[in-house]
Amino acid sequence: MALNRQKTRAARSAAALLACAGAILFLFSGCIPTKGDLEALQAEVAALEAKQQSLGSRMDQVEKKVSEAADQQKKENKEVLDRVARLGLESDASRSDIQKITGQMEELSHALNVQAGGQGGKSLSDMAQETSVLGNRLARVESFLGLAETPPPAPVAVPTAPAASSGTPATPAVPVVPLPPAPEKPAPTAGMPSSEGPAYQYSKEALDRGELAVARERFTEFLKRFPKSRYADNALFWVGETYFLEKDYQKAILEYQKVIEQFPKGNKVPAALLKQGLAFARLRDTANAKIILEDLISRYPQSPEALVAKKQLSRL
Repeated sequence: MALNRQKTRAARSAAALLACAGAILFLFSGCIPTKGDLEALQAEVAALEAKQQSLGSRMDQVEKKVSEAADQQKKENKEVLDRVARLGLESDASRSDIQKITGQMEELSHALNVQAGGQGGKSLSDMAQETSVLGNRLARVESFLGLAETPPPAPVAVPTAPAASSGTPATPAVPVVPLPPAPEKPAPTAGMPSSEGPAYQYSKEALDRGELAVARERFTEFLKRFPKSRYADNALFWVGETYFLEKDYQKAILEYQKVIEQFPKGNKVPAALLKQGLAFARLRDTANAKIILEDLISRYPQSPEALVAKKQLSRL
């Protein structure tokens, strides 16, 4: 705007000089300007000044609109950036909530499987395995008695002892049906899928069936194959859980500590602290149990694990 004012003043000065120059030309040319000539010249100068003022005013308006548009654009850009930032924070919070819910669902599913296994002292998988064994035994008995659809294998004669000197007849040979060789068990990790999600589920299914040693080997293999997996902290937690269920509380404490140290922001940290405290309590190490449970309540006061920790502390 200051530049436009300078241009306007310059234009006015130029118009005044033009008027003076016209007058001088009239004088030196020997022509005396009439009153009409002067009025016409003044009218032209006034028109030029009015035009310059109009241009200056229009330039001021254009600059004002440009400035307002720039301010509005900055405001809109800031609002967009703020919305993007809020969406990012909401996305992170939602992802964290989903991980927590997934972990809690896994723990609940595992607890239900363990509870089902505790009824009658047998899990569903154990009952199915015993049923299969009984079926195989029944098939061998039917084969021996000739009741099976396929002929039984050839019997093996057992040599009889020689007859006694008193003339007692020898005991007849009893045919013995040989048992089929036991099939070789495949390695626990032989059928592990090659992709991350199915491999984790494959390991978790063994744990839910109560096959603790198998589950431990599978989760350990999973961590070797997928050390950066989003399920890595869960897999390491379940390794500790296999030791806890086997009542090997010292090894369980060490595995839970790995979860806490290697995945400090993971969704399994509260559960690992809780199970560590319970493991120390089972070892009758009340001092350490209290320290860990109190730390859990302090760090995660709103978590479900904190509620369990408070009840456990009241019993110590």
